[in-house]
Amino acid sequence: MKWVSMKWVRRLSIAVLGFVLVASVLAGIGLFALNTASGRDWIKNQIAGLEFENGLRVDIEALDGSLYSALRVRGLTLSDPQGVFARVPDLALDWSPVAFLWGHVDIDQLSADTATLSRVPVFAETAPSDEPLLPDYTISIDEFAIERIMVDKAVAGSERIANLEASVHIEDRRADLTLSAQS
Repeated sequence: MKWVSMKWVRRLSIAVLGFVLVASVLAGIGLFALNTASGRDWIKNQIAGLEFENGLRVDIEALDGSLYSALRVRGLTLSDPQGVFARVPDLALDWSPVAFLWGHVDIDQLSADTATLSRVPVFAETAPSDEPLLPDYTISIDEFAIERIMVDKAVAGSERIANLEASVHIEDRRADLTLSAQS
């Protein structure tokens, strides 16, 4: 009887170890495939497919570089129900997505040479909500910078050019923001 029980335990241990090994290999293959051109295209399409209740749309022409460290976002546009209101031709993102496993979005640098705000967005009305405005996870952006923000006269009354530097830390639904801007 002891021999049969030990055999069963041994077989179960081998099966569990085999399952963990196969699952790990498949996860590794999936993470590798996600960081290929077709994987980045799939992510770009997922972002384009997001539907926000207020009508906000985010479109991206291309994602270049590594999804897991230094990523370039090419042709970022933000739209409301009336159309595009902001464009960023080239956005650099240096981040650590592994921290997301612990509920932390950890961005070392988010920067762009230029951005254009062509008009003030007009979002669709949404029902009042008791939900908090800020998310219930930690977001850190150590360095956020836009060298040249072109603000159209529809926004500021006359065309303006500015730059922006900031750092952001959101935790426990509280935001700590350091901001410096010049026009």
